[in-house]
This record gives sequence, structure tokens and C-alpha cells, in this order.
Amino acid sequence: MLANERIIHKRTRENRYKQARQRASASGVRRPGTLVKFLSGAAAIVVMSLLFIFGHDWLTQCDYFRAETVQVDGTRRLSDKQIMETAKITVGANILMINLATARKRLLALSWIAAAEIRREFPDTIMIRVREHNPMAVIDLGKPFLVNARGEIFMEAQKEQFSDLPVIKGADYQDWKTGESGNTPVSEAVMSVLRLGGKSKSAVPVGRIDRIHVDPELGVTLRTVGFPAARIHLGYGAYAVKYRRLAKILEYCGRNETPREFEEIDLGYPDRIVASPAKAQTDQAKPQKEA
Repeated sequence: MLANERIIHKRTRENRYKQARQRASASGVRRPGTLVKFLSGAAAIVVMSLLFIFGHDWLTQCDYFRAETVQVDGTRRLSDKQIMETAKITVGANILMINLATARKRLLALSWIAAAEIRREFPDTIMIRVREHNPMAVIDLGKPFLVNARGEIFMEAQKEQFSDLPVIKGADYQDWKTGESGNTPVSEAVMSVLRLGGKSKSAVPVGRIDRIHVDPELGVTLRTVGFPAARIHLGYGAYAVKYRRLAKILEYCGRNETPREFEEIDLGYPDRIVASPAKAQTDQAKPQKEA
């Protein structure tokens, strides 16, 4: 090779047209495979949807899940028929078709129902358990309303139906409840007296209380029927202590051959009890006696 000989390297140009044809060919090979996968997935979704639809129809129409028993527990004032009709649950219905949450909301809309639970017991039973409000007293707010054991006002009362319950007088709604915080001093006082009266061997049984008068400043005064004291002033607070003191006074007076009756017993003082004898006995006793 000559020293001055020039070596020329010729650059080979790429055949772009040929490469484009190769890519198009490869893409054409892949495209049918992708389409097949897409169609297979769509077909699987359609098949699964049909299976779910037919499966749902079969389950909800199958006699195997027909409700042979609808059991209702916890009713006292309401009947089992009322509960079933309100919940719209019937014997013979498919238990899978019953919307338990909706049925429970229907029951809670009843004024008497405080709590409700509904559940399925496979294959053929619906269990309904309710808790009714327990009325403790009637509160007069211009109209009579029932008060339950928690001090909640839950429905309007019919006087002739609840004549055996104590009637709360002298309070308005603001005295009884205050927003979401619940009980006020007035309602706490009244409910404490009612709870004490509900205990066995209570000094003043609830059944003997005709009226509970509340005064925001003076506290609680009871009017009784068939009881040695026609009126009992309790004031505010320490009701358990006051009931024990009252029980001792009544026990002491009952030891006499002639039982004593009182127009009023005032337990509002911390260090003494003031008793006013009944009018029939005032000729033989002083109008008031302190103990």
C-alpha cells in the first residue's frame, strides 16, 4: 500500500423503509394476540355477571331460604303483630330479600321503641329483638308527655292510660333538658326521687306518689295518696339520706297505738325535720312538731 494512499471508508446508509416494514410486520403479529386477550376478558366479565345475576335470582327465590319463623322478643306494650307489620317482615318471605337496616329504622320510628335489633338465622328464621321505653312518670309541659327511666321525654301521653304514674309539675322543657348535655338539676332531682321510690322497701314507693312538684329554687315536693304524709318536701340533694330519715320517723310514729298522719313533713333542713300533723289531729297536737 502506498504511503500517500488515502483510505476512504464509505458509510453505509440505513434502509429506513425496510425497518419500517419490519416494525409494521411485528406489530401486525402482536395486534391479533392483544385483541384476543381483550375479547377473552370481556367475555369472562359477561359470563361472571350473568352468573351473579342468575345466582342472585336463584337465592332470593329459593324456597330453602323462605322464612318459616319470625321470632319477636322484648315486647310488652306493643304486640308481635305490630312489630312485624312496622318492620314489613312476614312469614314466608325470603330472608335474603329483607333489608335488615331499613327494617330496623322502621321500628325505631315507633315512639315506644328505644332500641331494635334484627338478624337472620339461616336457613329459615328472622329474629327481632326490641327494647321498649319504660315510662316512669308523666311530665306536664302544657300537654302530658311520658318520661322514661333515663329521664328522656319520648312521647305524648294519654291521661286515662297512665293515671297510675306520678305527674311532674312546675317544670318547662328548658328546666328539664338543656341541649345535648342531657339532664338539668331539676331533672336529676326528679329522677333520683323516682329511682329511690322504685327500690324495694322504699320510704316513699313510687306507687304512692301522685304528684312531683319542682321549683328551681325550693326543690322537690311530693304529694302522696294512701300514705301517712300527704305532702313531703325534699328540697335539693341528699335524697337517699332524707329517705332514711323519713323511714325512721314513720317507723317511730307507727309504734303508737294510734298511727299518726301528717299534713306535711319537711325534710329540706339539714339538721331537723319539721312535721305538720293532719288537721284531724291538730286538736290534740301542736300545728308543727320538730324532730
